[in-house]
Amino acid sequence: MDKKILFYSFSDKLHTIAQEMIKHPPDGYSYVMPADRSNQHRVESLKKNKLIRAIYKNILYPFMNPLSFYEKDLKVASDIDLVYVSDFLINKKVPWVCDCEVALSLSGHNDYLLNKNRRKIEDVLASSYCRKIMPFTNFGKKTIEREFDTSRFQHKIEVVHFAADVPIIRRKKHDRYINIIFVGTANQSDPVIFNMKGGREAISAFRIISKKYPNVRMKIISNIPQGIDTKIERLEVISLMPRKELFKIYAESDILLAPTYLNLGMSFVEAMGCSLPIITTDMFGLPEAVKDNGFVIHLPVKGKYEYQSTPLSEFPSFTDFIYKNNSKSIITGIVEAVSLVAEHPYLITKMSSASRERYEKEFSVEYKNAKLKRIFDEATLQRKETAVY
Repeated sequence: MDKKILFYSFSDKLHTIAQEMIKHPPDGYSYVMPADRSNQHRVESLKKNKLIRAIYKNILYPFMNPLSFYEKDLKVASDIDLVYVSDFLINKKVPWVCDCEVALSLSGHNDYLLNKNRRKIEDVLASSYCRKIMPFTNFGKKTIEREFDTSRFQHKIEVVHFAADVPIIRRKKHDRYINIIFVGTANQSDPVIFNMKGGREAISAFRIISKKYPNVRMKIISNIPQGIDTKIERLEVISLMPRKELFKIYAESDILLAPTYLNLGMSFVEAMGCSLPIITTDMFGLPEAVKDNGFVIHLPVKGKYEYQSTPLSEFPSFTDFIYKNNSKSIITGIVEAVSLVAEHPYLITKMSSASRERYEKEFSVEYKNAKLKRIFDEATLQRKETAVY
């Protein structure tokens, strides 16, 4: 009989990363979801009201730790062998492991709460009930080591990349064209995420590329914020689509353009699995996915963001800072990378093979599950001891 892993996340709307993991458990294990998340559902429902959301965001959130409130929903049945907490912490006397993007994830991406609760977070991570801390990237691991005194739990930290099940697809050949894909955001009312994904730079660069290389086309899978001109020859804008449909676009594409300011995302893993070379920046953990399988554009000015992740409250100012200081470098880097493959098409074939190979060795479900099985085996075999808080 499979051992049961109770999967608990900060939000009841599961990210694609979590969805992929739950669909593909390691051998000998199965994931179960909490039976009751009434507190969390209540909060999420209230936050749909614009006034309440504004009060929560600007008044309550900086001073109230939402994690402790959501944690009250967590009831662990006697047949549960281990709790898997995604992108935050619990302080329960049950064996648990956690994944996280960066150190700030452990305080709800709130730097005030991290500084206020630093010692408590360290105590919780040092607890004998915490069996493993799994940042998604080496960059994420470094943020934990910078933000906390890890002397009591350094041995628990292990990088586990998120993964996706991407079968080998038969790429459609276009002898005449080089096809670029950019995957943005479904949120049209808030341009911040589109801008953080490098959407403005992608469009500006393609405006130059389209005049220079008539055999290069680009598809943008995103809603576009108002005021951005997309009337460029051979540029097609498509609203976001179901993930299954997106793979059809990947099969027709030659390059993923991801000049993002954000950390590593699922689109990178999907693109690697589909054998696409990637053009990206050197922000955060992005270079960990792109080596001989694409191009990494250096951002000359990162300021304080070079060595730390970004609090949610700073997303707008962070985006403005990076764009103001680096947009020209990003646009130039995109144009240079596309020019290189346009003039030397064999590079696409070479980097395509490297992309799929990197996926299989570091980002496939099989690779991740081999790690998770070992981690879960060790965690469930450990003797349950009294936690130290």
